[in-house]
Amino acid sequence: MPRLAVVFAEGFEEIEAITIVDVLRRAQIDVDMVGLRSLSVKGSHDIEVKVEKLLKEVDPNLYDGVVLPGGLPGSFKLRDNEDVQNFIRAFNGKLQAAVCAAPIALQKAGALEGRHVTSHPSMKDEFSKQLYLESPAVIDGKVVTSRGAGTSFEFVAAILTVLELEEKTEDLRAAMLYPNFDS
Repeated sequence: MPRLAVVFAEGFEEIEAITIVDVLRRAQIDVDMVGLRSLSVKGSHDIEVKVEKLLKEVDPNLYDGVVLPGGLPGSFKLRDNEDVQNFIRAFNGKLQAAVCAAPIALQKAGALEGRHVTSHPSMKDEFSKQLYLESPAVIDGKVVTSRGAGTSFEFVAAILTVLELEEKTEDLRAAMLYPNFDS
């Protein structure tokens, strides 16, 4: 099974982050929750989450992709942290996924050049050089972007599609009683 790193920055969006980790693990994906400086990370709504690893301890060569939850100010911290930027760049040619405002971190790392992209509507103007779509989730090659907390399930479905595990979406949809769980 694939192994993914989900990177948490202070001020992450809790619904997005927990939905991503939970649903990917239900799909039997090996997911590591990675923090920037601490194993305890507080979300944008003051919910504290314990992550399993620190970014400085993680070898990107051991992963099949990186996933970035959005939220503010977490997305700005992902964009502005050079260690995160180098980590994202290490996944060129592999899955690079971001939701909500976090596509700005992929953009700074150069992962969105010439690609179709979506984001939270409040961030649309940040992507004037990309082919912006208003779809719940957008797949372009191995890059996945999505709009926000309300599209977290579609985001995970798109990730599963890129990982060539789309057959898991129907089982997850049925088990979770989610009527429109697909990318």
